Amino acid sequence: MSEPQAEQLALAGLAPRKRRKRATHAPAAHDPVAQVVLDVQAAHLGQTFDYLIDAKYDETALPGVMVRVRFGGRLVNGIIWARVAESHTAASSLRYLERVVTPEVLVSASMRRDITLVAQAYGGTPANILRLAVPPRVARIDKEQRLAMSGSWQGSRGRVSLDERALDEAESHMLASYDNVPALRDALQGGGFASFVVDALPGAGVWARDLAWMACRSLDAGRTAVLVLPTMREVRDVARALTSFGLRPFRKTAATHGGFDGDFALLAAAMAPAERYRSYLAAASGQVRCVIGTRAAMYAPVEGPGLFAIVDDVAYQNADGMMPYAAARGVLRLRSKAHGGAFVAFANARSAISEWEVSAHAGTAGGSDRRGGFQDDSAPVADAKYGASDTMPPIGGGVHEAGGPIDDVARSAENATVPAAGAGKNVASSFVNTIGNVAAMAADIGKNAMSSVDDGATHKIAVAGSGADAGVDSVSGAVGSMADAHSQPVFVSADARQEPILETGETYPLKPCATGSSANGDAVGTQAGADGASGFPIEPAYRPEVCETPVSGFSTPVHPLPAVVGERAPWVRWLNRDELARLADPSIGARVPHIAVRILSQALEHGPILFSIPRDGIAEVLSCARCHRQARCPRCTGPLQQVRGEKARCRWCGAPVTHWRCPQCGGTRMRVVRVGAAGTAGQLQRLFHNIPMVLSSPSQPNGIVEVVPSRPMIVIATPGAEPRVKGEDGTFAGYRSVAILDAWTSLYAPGVDARIDALTAWMRAASLCMRRSEGGQVLLLGETDPVIARSLVDWDSRILAARELDERAETGLSPVYAVACVWGRRDAVMATLHAIGAADDDWSTVGVGDDELPAVLGPVPIAQPRTVDARELEATRDRVKAVVRVPQARRAELARRLHVEVARHVATRTPGELRFQLDPKDLT
Repeated sequence: MSEPQAEQLALAGLAPRKRRKRATHAPAAHDPVAQVVLDVQAAHLGQTFDYLIDAKYDETALPGVMVRVRFGGRLVNGIIWARVAESHTAASSLRYLERVVTPEVLVSASMRRDITLVAQAYGGTPANILRLAVPPRVARIDKEQRLAMSGSWQGSRGRVSLDERALDEAESHMLASYDNVPALRDALQGGGFASFVVDALPGAGVWARDLAWMACRSLDAGRTAVLVLPTMREVRDVARALTSFGLRPFRKTAATHGGFDGDFALLAAAMAPAERYRSYLAAASGQVRCVIGTRAAMYAPVEGPGLFAIVDDVAYQNADGMMPYAAARGVLRLRSKAHGGAFVAFANARSAISEWEVSAHAGTAGGSDRRGGFQDDSAPVADAKYGASDTMPPIGGGVHEAGGPIDDVARSAENATVPAAGAGKNVASSFVNTIGNVAAMAADIGKNAMSSVDDGATHKIAVAGSGADAGVDSVSGAVGSMADAHSQPVFVSADARQEPILETGETYPLKPCATGSSANGDAVGTQAGADGASGFPIEPAYRPEVCETPVSGFSTPVHPLPAVVGERAPWVRWLNRDELARLADPSIGARVPHIAVRILSQALEHGPILFSIPRDGIAEVLSCARCHRQARCPRCTGPLQQVRGEKARCRWCGAPVTHWRCPQCGGTRMRVVRVGAAGTAGQLQRLFHNIPMVLSSPSQPNGIVEVVPSRPMIVIATPGAEPRVKGEDGTFAGYRSVAILDAWTSLYAPGVDARIDALTAWMRAASLCMRRSEGGQVLLLGETDPVIARSLVDWDSRILAARELDERAETGLSPVYAVACVWGRRDAVMATLHAIGAADDDWSTVGVGDDELPAVLGPVPIAQPRTVDARELEATRDRVKAVVRVPQARRAELARRLHVEVARHVATRTPGELRFQLDPKDLT
């Protein structure tokens, strides 16, 4: 049986077993080695692997196609990054490609370059980016695409036909409404890389039309456009605006061949797999040159220069939740610079990083350049442990194949020095107040900002109503009293100067934010606001110098003209405790004061009104009705809640509470705090009788309501779920009045961007209100940070952004400093901090002002998940998180060091979890 002609015996009646023929391979004649990025997410495998190309795949195994290879005993997918003539690995050790999966190039050369740059910027691997950038393959769409690219199915092939009249009208509107529009228009039509920060005008749908004009200008110049928006609601708004300019959505045509054609495509993770893959292929093949969508659209495979824009860059939806946790803003800016296009950050409320980027616009110190940011003539400093300090090693040979070595796009000015960020002492304690104890900080804000008034300056805020409102009878006790226990009264000195409010002639003194000091001790003055009399500085007290990093750098501000804002904005009134006391309103402390009830009742006579609440949910937290302290369980001190009208129960032990008594004041009555949409509707029904109500919230039975008619009704909505008002002519109208409830909740949000998030939500809701000339009023009800209120009243988010930047410079936070969160098992985190030099080496301290502070904050324990089984208990037993701070000029080096240490941790199979994230939105 050992002879060559021997056969395996078979049972009677069965065919003899066929012998498997050994596959014979012949290498391709030209560049037979393929460098492949595998779909393997391990950090230590973030490199290309060499495989031989069979001669039969010589014409199809092109760089950028998807292939199937054998790796570690199993078949995995991969992308050919490059083809080379020879490999550093011995030919006897190389395997052949199993097969070529996609018939066409899936990841182009420029896309491979972009993926490499993003991976380097955030400390990940190309495989991390590929799993997010390339949708899962659908085979039938590949066949469809082959037909579309051959013959009559080609459609418009990227050619657009715009409504020139609508485009000219929109451009006239832009030129008459914003400053720096000519520079923006020139950048959209060509001229190299440029970055802009655009503050949105108020008005329903105005921002969408302005953004659509930018995209159409770029398309009209033969360029591309990528628009990233927070949610699908905004995507639909922009799609309607693009349609008004004559663009067609990418959809199935009515032709008999059933092909797809259009001018712009949608790309979002919420789409069906086939639809998402079809849109991706349409953009990759050049069928469409405009892509809009949510966070997934930041990796749209467009070619050449164009517009890369993001809306509400501070929104949490724009932060990726998978390694390497890339932020959409940074990805779009990096890609825009790599493509030589225009980057636009478009938002209602300007973020801190946008304020940092434009802070050098009015002039910077030293070697700052208006277009390219910080310039440094020194050579890159080599690092003995991690290599050169300006770039990461290229991935395989793909970058060279894409057209040469990585240029200055991949570099981050590592040797640029950032000056001392802010002045003042006790910065460490200031950071503790900022991050560790938000409630205490909120109380201090109220005290410091409203305790006195400078004698040498005049300040005003338009929060007053007419004097007739002061004589209104007291409101019904049915309204839940929501007085803020932490609010502070306004103490005004007798000789304080007061300036009359232009609308009513009344006075309202308010202390401005404290002016900072420059490095030499000179006071930095404040700049007048939009009305010319504001004491709040538009520019930060400390102007940090902007340096170029891979994901940030100098930007040009585009701000609405004050006259246009005054014409289009509604009348915003802040009805806090002190304003109600000045107006002699007897319902001080009510959730909806009597004056607000009267204003809203008058607005209901003509159309709908909107109540914006902070959040929604079925749980109702309780507080003492007398002293407003949180009601707690007498058994275990857990917080009490009331669910759907049941008796109060403890959220920790679940015990029902009877005969409750407040241990602080002895009160026996409890009131609901932060009721949701259903609880708010119950309260408002007792105030506004026989008025129809609409609840719009993801947690409500009807979900998010898209559109409401323009007739009297009450709409209660959570942030981001506000319905649009549809007029009789089919266009978007506005609410007659908008009431922002529970403003005091903004004082207790724990996030770093809590104040900016609150202002963004309020401005989004207020922008749906009619203009002031049409009778539109926005009522801000409750206590909040005066800086947030001032920004909303003046419709100028630069006020809050300047304050945020000033405080972050003093506390050593992003964006003035590069920040990374490192979390995992305690021993792994501590070993990583020592390995990168942040615990006891060259990065152990960071200069903040005149002080040298520890670069590491923490580590602090991470709470275990609510539900955990025995298998996971040990893995999550001792998890901690630490925050690492370095100067922005060292951001790329920080990403590289963290990536190297995590890869080493995984490669050596060291036990314990270890992860990191650069530029986190929150530090908790």
